[in-house]
Amino acid sequence: MSSIMKSIIVAIAAEALMTAIVAVGIYYGVGVFPYTSPWTSGTTQPEPTLLHFTLPIGMPTLQELKMPLSFIRPEGLGFGVVGFVLSAAAMLAQSFARGAYLAGLQSHAMHGEKADMLRAGRHFFFRMAGWTMFQLVAGWIVFFCAAVFFPLALIGMIVLFAYSLTPYLIVLRDAPLSDALASAPGVFRHAFRNLLPLAIVAAIVTALCGSARVAPEPYDYLLCLIIYVPAATYLIYELMLRMHTFLRDNNTPLPRLKLLERPKRFAGWAWAALLLVAPLTGAAAASGQLYAPLTLTNGPAKELAGLSFWNDFTAAYSLSDQRYITYGWNDAGANRLRISMPRFGDGEGPDMLRGTAEVTWALSQERVIRSGNSSHTFLEETLRTDRLFYSLKKTSTSTGESYYSSREGTAHLLTSGGNLREPHELEMMVSGDGNNVFLLLHPTRFPADPVWRVSKDGRYLVPLTNRMNAGDFRYFWFSTEPKAEEAFKMIAEKNKDTLLGAPAPYRLLPYALQEADGEMVATLIAMTPEAVRESVPAWDARQWTSYLRAKYEGAAYAEALSYLSKAGEYDGHVWEETTPKTEGASRTRIAVPFPNGTVTVEYEEKDGELLELQLFPDGIVQLEESNKKG
Repeated sequence: MSSIMKSIIVAIAAEALMTAIVAVGIYYGVGVFPYTSPWTSGTTQPEPTLLHFTLPIGMPTLQELKMPLSFIRPEGLGFGVVGFVLSAAAMLAQSFARGAYLAGLQSHAMHGEKADMLRAGRHFFFRMAGWTMFQLVAGWIVFFCAAVFFPLALIGMIVLFAYSLTPYLIVLRDAPLSDALASAPGVFRHAFRNLLPLAIVAAIVTALCGSARVAPEPYDYLLCLIIYVPAATYLIYELMLRMHTFLRDNNTPLPRLKLLERPKRFAGWAWAALLLVAPLTGAAAASGQLYAPLTLTNGPAKELAGLSFWNDFTAAYSLSDQRYITYGWNDAGANRLRISMPRFGDGEGPDMLRGTAEVTWALSQERVIRSGNSSHTFLEETLRTDRLFYSLKKTSTSTGESYYSSREGTAHLLTSGGNLREPHELEMMVSGDGNNVFLLLHPTRFPADPVWRVSKDGRYLVPLTNRMNAGDFRYFWFSTEPKAEEAFKMIAEKNKDTLLGAPAPYRLLPYALQEADGEMVATLIAMTPEAVRESVPAWDARQWTSYLRAKYEGAAYAEALSYLSKAGEYDGHVWEETTPKTEGASRTRIAVPFPNGTVTVEYEEKDGELLELQLFPDGIVQLEESNKKG
């Protein structure tokens, strides 16, 4: 195998290794400088332009194509000792690879020989490491100049570009770093006219190779790697040929390196295997597929049963001036989350939760049916299984209760999430005791901030309604105790954060009754004048809660949820107009159904003023008896 081919494999393997180091850093929540850093995390990176003109210098890297080394959002990254160690390992490994890469090209260009890549890497290692540090320091200086006075930064970039020939001079002349740095600007100035056409071609080739980024993940990574690295390598090889000719014509000493490869058995097969394994490993690391072994430290996996819920522009939402949020529920019976988490003892958990999980959920996927020249597109609810990665930071509520959130960490789908109509993002929340896991799936173009809300006890995600596109947000709840009692507790916690200021709070009584939240029912009744309350039980919040929960007693979980969903539907209750007692008034009756009977609400109002409120726990029968007595 030729030295040029080996140099290509070295560059590909180096990028795969950098990708793996970045992946490990993201898993443990630390930045790997300069690939991911805590100073740039927490924001969504802008989409790169399709055509990006740049020059490969020293050794081709995917950064030159603006290709990220990880498809996972690097949110909330720290640095610390682990970040420093990983950053140092990445820079040192790249320095070793650059020395071996350029030595392989130099041996072929000058003498047509095969270089021993390991010996070459060791031979140039310290000088290439010094060049890497020089680049970093110079880059920081240019960055700070840009913050002070941009023309200074522009001048700095031009000066820094004049030193770009340094790594080639180190290898071609086998020169110390200081000598190569001293002579690089002069060589650049005298050889500029000869190198300019090659630089223009290199910029065009780089831009064309960058178009591979339009491919879906992780094929964009693979295509950029296997197309760009060989193309850039042949350009760098041509550059070294021209520099060798220039230096020779100027009587510069060009020593012959004694780094010839010794014949080794199966060496060719080993290089071929590396060429096959390295790109696949890099793509797997970029997409998070290598995280599964790291998750084993969390202990055995457990399976949680789950359901989905949603909120929308319901009648309760409209009647309350968009303050009363209600949910619809769907217990398909097949939602599952397989996840491994550490033990939570005495309410104390780790500062970070990280790992992978397997989720089975029902998603609305786009399907297209073609018939002749026409096609029909529709959404279909389909059960599918996906893998996700999470790194959740421990957070506290306003009352001091703990929970874990991806808003201060990361949650990312490792698989496609189905044939969704557009790119989606994932958010995740785990209760402080580890018994409840919530997932939020939403389109990337819509931020999660307006809907994100956690209950004050840190046990539940109680989302708000997005005022623009509520239907695009899907919520999933997985629990160790999937029962109606838990749903009642979650709804009660949701209502604790409900600020009521509606002009007619009594109109919200059917929804509070349906949710079996005695605290909210008692609050709404207290907000009506006592003089207009007729046939309204004088119960406190605890009595109302006990009575309403009994209305659900004995019902299966799925059946209870179907009744609770009536509060989250726009037409979940029938509003019936009846004969008013006062002339010119209007009288409305609402029957609130339960598995064990019905509760009826009836009120009369005139010109927006409440004249009478009746509430009958025993339903329409008690109401008719009251009317007969009246």
